[in-house]
Amino acid sequence: VRAANKVITGSLEGPASNFVEIQTSQDVPSAPVSLSVAAVDDTSLRVTWLPPLAPNGIIQFYQVFIAESVKSVFHSGTQNISTNTTETVIKGLAAYTTYTVI
Repeated sequence: VRAANKVITGSLEGPASNFVEIQTSQDVPSAPVSLSVAAVDDTSLRVTWLPPLAPNGIIQFYQVFIAESVKSVFHSGTQNISTNTTETVIKGLAAYTTYTVI
């Protein structure tokens, strides 16, 4: 910040103040990219992804959401995954069943 006035003679600007550095707060990250799901065996799925392009802060964990729809009953679950990996294997699933992974 500088103060200035309209003095005809001399400098119009005074010295600058000391600077202050500040960082804005974190915001919601963008979605992870390149989500891929593959069957490991008849009851397990491997889920892989890449970090978000705009993390908007420090990613604390990833959350994998999996859902199954059976006879109009919606079953779901989540897994929290640490940030030192971008993959997980979901085990204990029902064989020959369709799942949605987000």
